[in-house]
Amino acid sequence: MKPFFSFLILLGSSGFVIAQNFTCSPPKTDESTHWVGNLEIVIVEKKSFRQLRGAVVTPNLDPFENALVEVFTNPGYLMIKAPTDKRGRPEQLRIAACRTGKDGRFSFPDLPPGRYELRSSSEDSATGWNVTQVYVVVNPSGKKKAMRVEMSHGV
Repeated sequence: MKPFFSFLILLGSSGFVIAQNFTCSPPKTDESTHWVGNLEIVIVEKKSFRQLRGAVVTPNLDPFENALVEVFTNPGYLMIKAPTDKRGRPEQLRIAACRTGKDGRFSFPDLPPGRYELRSSSEDSATGWNVTQVYVVVNPSGKKKAMRVEMSHGV
């Protein structure tokens, strides 16, 4: 059976404040996005952020442990309002990646200003977590708040 892919764009700001440190651990060697769900969730942040830091959470807003969080260049394809076949997407370079801890937090404090795709995925194929892709701009005058990236189950 072929998986069904859907495309959803959410416009809005998902920032929130956490007053603790944001840390994450390195991913496994040669690990890349886990495309195990059947939907691609795309979020376009309206406002820019000073840093890419925040937490990955479940639909109940609990911390999502062991999520793979990646940062890619060339995120413009996320702004297209129609699904894009993975083979037809532009060349992207992964410039940072980490795995969240028990607190679900991630941090990429040294990224230069620019436009990025922040991608969150899980290798838990039994649960079928969808990949969440966030179009985000890093800007020194952007919001100080942290991001909240919500994962969702496939349907």
